[in-house]
Amino acid sequence: GSRFALAGAILFVIARFSKDYERPTAKHWRTSFIVGTLLLLGGNGGVVLAQQYISSSMTALLVATEPMWVVLLSWLWLKSEKPNWKVAAGLLVGFVGVWFLIAGRGPGGFGSDGSGQTFGIVAVMAAALSWAAGSMYGLRGATPKSSLLTAGMQMLSGSLALFIVGILRGEWASFDPAAVSSNSMFALGYLLVFGSLLGFTA
Repeated sequence: GSRFALAGAILFVIARFSKDYERPTAKHWRTSFIVGTLLLLGGNGGVVLAQQYISSSMTALLVATEPMWVVLLSWLWLKSEKPNWKVAAGLLVGFVGVWFLIAGRGPGGFGSDGSGQTFGIVAVMAAALSWAAGSMYGLRGATPKSSLLTAGMQMLSGSLALFIVGILRGEWASFDPAAVSSNSMFALGYLLVFGSLLGFTA
């Protein structure tokens, strides 16, 4: 939540003083809240939750199902052209490629004690579906002309959803600012700049 709140605020301010700025409407904010919640709470939040139970390598394999969801949602929801064999083959090659990257690591693909594996798998699959749904909805929803403003609004909206869930889970009660390490701050800064300001807007 902190990461996306900071990044969203930075982008919103930059967009506010750009030449293509337009005052966001209620429809723009509605789209932003839907997309931001699906992408950041459902997508990123789901992956973060899943990684408490399964390893990064297994998470990477399961997240690789996202293009499959995009293709299926484009066809069934947006009424795009039915996927042909080339699309199916491309998805299969990509998925097999990720599998080869993590193959041979034995049971380390899951959590070391095996607990919560099913929950972690379901969580990351749901996260991939949520990200795909948010991406699809963003194509049809009302958005401002400025892509920076759109990204900033989506991140602010998503951060609000993340904060609400964090509060409901009692995360504030267990948060001790004095216990935050310099490595954690560096990681947060890295994700803020390269994951949000650059990666998300791209």
